Amino acid sequence: MTPDTGLFHSSDGDSERGKSHVSAAVEPVTAPIPWASWHPGQRVMVRVVIDDPRHKYTDVLGHIESLTESELVIRRRDESLATIPVTAILTGKPVPPAPPRRRPKAE
Repeated sequence: MTPDTGLFHSSDGDSERGKSHVSAAVEPVTAPIPWASWHPGQRVMVRVVIDDPRHKYTDVLGHIESLTESELVIRRRDESLATIPVTAILTGKPVPPAPPRRRPKAE
């Protein structure tokens, strides 16, 4: 992009505003599946697609109880289990341990 005109210059010398040139020979990039390397006991956050007209997604945070090719089971802080089909997982990541809970201040 040139500083004065805001134009992009392609390799053939043509200038076009806001267009990018991608070769048809470029292979699409596929992102690795993050949960493929996760293991039971690991603390994770997963964004899940849900069937709710008001909300498209929900986040589930907890420790992995089990993981198969078809589902992920997460134990939440309240000890409830969330069974999530891997087809519903939008994204996710390992997260650090939760900070210790604070005790109420004594008066």
